[in-house]
Amino acid sequence: MPLRLVSLLLLLTTLVTAQTVTISEPISIRSDMTYDIIGRMNGNTLVFRDKMNSWEVQCFNERLELSWNQEIELDKRRPDVIGIVPHPADDQFTVLYSKRDHGEVIIKAHRYDAAANLQDSTRLFSLGKVFYTPSLRLVYSEDRSKALVYFVENNRDVTAISLDLVNQSFLWTHKMRPERMEYPRDWRQLLVDNDGDMHLVLERDNRRSQREKHHYQVFRYGLNSGKMMKIFEVPLEGKLTYDVYFDYDNLNDQLVAGGLWANENPARSEGYFYLRVDPWKPDNPLLTFHDFNDEFVADLIEKSPEKAAKGLTDARVQQVVLRRDGGLLILGERVRVFERAGSRTARNIGGVPGPRYITDHYYEDLFVISVHPDGREHWRKVLHKKQYSQDDNAIFSSFFLAKTPSALRLLFNDDIQPETAVSEYIIGAGGMTDRNAVFSTEDQNLRLRFRDAVQIAANELVVPSERRSRLRLVRVRY
Repeated sequence: MPLRLVSLLLLLTTLVTAQTVTISEPISIRSDMTYDIIGRMNGNTLVFRDKMNSWEVQCFNERLELSWNQEIELDKRRPDVIGIVPHPADDQFTVLYSKRDHGEVIIKAHRYDAAANLQDSTRLFSLGKVFYTPSLRLVYSEDRSKALVYFVENNRDVTAISLDLVNQSFLWTHKMRPERMEYPRDWRQLLVDNDGDMHLVLERDNRRSQREKHHYQVFRYGLNSGKMMKIFEVPLEGKLTYDVYFDYDNLNDQLVAGGLWANENPARSEGYFYLRVDPWKPDNPLLTFHDFNDEFVADLIEKSPEKAAKGLTDARVQQVVLRRDGGLLILGERVRVFERAGSRTARNIGGVPGPRYITDHYYEDLFVISVHPDGREHWRKVLHKKQYSQDDNAIFSSFFLAKTPSALRLLFNDDIQPETAVSEYIIGAGGMTDRNAVFSTEDQNLRLRFRDAVQIAANELVVPSERRSRLRLVRVRY
């Protein structure tokens, strides 16, 4: 089968590194509901495809040639796939799904090897007889050994089920109704650590009139707490929070977060904050606030310092990266979404002509901030980019973060067009940055979805390209 190889040489300071981009031939996904890149198994790249009434694993070899298709059987009655969890160290992966059996909703796990052969099938948990199938969601631990399946009913009742994916076993379940919680208004994040314990973070009183009471409320439950709910609060010292991203530091057994704060207007950030708290000793959390100076904001929004004095709007904390010493990197991005009436008209359900609405997506400049474990700032950088698209849910926008032992690589499309260039920022541990062109998509029939990319090795990642209902895999190897 023919394939295309693109080789480039990049010069990073004094280090010359070879880089190869490999592109597979297209496959039709017109009838697919979803697909997931599982990752590398036994030297091959596997893709899971949910084709509405059937499920299939496709294998691409080292040259990204399609080697084989393997249809897998879950259950005769229509099951709902909850998620795919890869275990690359064992060359295996787990498919978690739910199904109805005589009125019961059952959660099952299938374990497959690198050839998509079924190794184990386990009934993990039954939700009992219910009138409807709840919308089940999945998060899994950093080491992918534990998973948490959860759902929210009536915007206030939370049910969580903790699973051991290594031993294919059920750990615990818990149902709770946090006082005054309204989903999704108060919901911030739900995390599971490597022991299978849950950490649910709610945001409370993030309003100008209540800012002195503003705090995060954390619910911890699991085997380590003796299946007893532990609740603690983190006061925000009278600050409003604009956005936040939590993660669990399994190495240091700490809950950490990076976010944006404001004094008066929660829609306009004035700085960032760093939070670190020991869930077992939560009374003295480390919480530090840092201002955005006018020069930093002006560089980020590319306007004069006078306009920058009003603060930073339309910013999101997209990701945080844990440092081994307990510090944190905060990755933010400017995101704006506008809906407007177009010049053409559309017909509504009654057939009456009405305006056709267009959604504009702007994904613009990035900022990266490194914080020491004691809360002191290490460095901050602004990384410029401009991305604009319409009516595509921004699936081709934003970036992918690849982690290597020596640096971070942020890859993204220069423009959201079929004919564009792919660029990257390389960020060293000390904050040194370099921007490079990776390759061009001209005449390649590619539209790259970097937010759905998967890192398959320290020096490799695979990016899906989706154009005209045809999927290609693009591998970048450094």
